[in-house]
Amino acid sequence: MKLITCIYNSIEIIAILSENEREVYPLSQFGIKSSSMNELISEITSEDLVKAADTDRVSEKIPVSNVKLLAPIPVPKQDIICLGVNYTKHAKESARYKLEKYEGDREYPVYFQKE
Repeated sequence: MKLITCIYNSIEIIAILSENEREVYPLSQFGIKSSSMNELISEITSEDLVKAADTDRVSEKIPVSNVKLLAPIPVPKQDIICLGVNYTKHAKESARYKLEKYEGDREYPVYFQKE
């Protein structure tokens, strides 16, 4: 699931980008009322994510050509958002440090913030 911030009909919205990246699904149709990505991050629950992952029940599909994509978090609360373990040597080192076997792939990216 890719969460995005975009402008649609002159309004900034939070949405899900479809798998084929041709449509966006506004989060409001899943009952998620967050008005910004920062608000979403601080308020979203795992139940909300499960509801939003069910894109088979979307009622509003907006062609991506009808929106203006913005930075995912237009105004971050922190100064810097970082992608951790972003190259193979670092991933191997991280696994070795945690006494884990390095499998070569990560299911999820590692993000962290710096002030």
